[in-house]
Amino acid sequence: MGYQLIETISVGSGGAASIEFTGIPQDGVDLVCLYSLRSETGGYDENLKVQFNSDTGSNYSRKKLAGNGATLSNNTNTGIGYIPAVSNGSTSTANTFSSFQMTISNYTSTANKSVSIDNVTENNATSAVQELTAGSYSTSSGITSIKVLHEGAGELGEYSTASLYKITAD
Repeated sequence: MGYQLIETISVGSGGAASIEFTGIPQDGVDLVCLYSLRSETGGYDENLKVQFNSDTGSNYSRKKLAGNGATLSNNTNTGIGYIPAVSNGSTSTANTFSSFQMTISNYTSTANKSVSIDNVTENNATSAVQELTAGSYSTSSGITSIKVLHEGAGELGEYSTASLYKITAD
């Protein structure tokens, strides 16, 4: 198996409403997305949403385990319009970025897609967030686009970056 970089996107001056990979080639086995993000709005953490194929329907589910330095929580959501993630917000420590790795298994299959996310914010304070997410995207189509944007209004900050890799069978 090998990793092949498909594309890297960097947010420029003034921020961006979203980061989106489009035209994803359908000749791989799995996808791996690496994100380094900071929001220009909100508190020390900001809620994000991940959507595939511009699909905003109730075709997503997830089970999340999260901790913030003081408490541990878990929850399950089904029939939702995206898979949630988290980013550093504007009041987190200056010049720090959250990171998350998302793996999408069998992204070209006609079966539902399994999604796993390992997500953490960075903050020089007592509060930071780490989330582990197991998700599912119910579709019979291959994934041809991936979009990350704010759950509400907001911009992703300058220097936020994302890289998309496909895993090949050879």
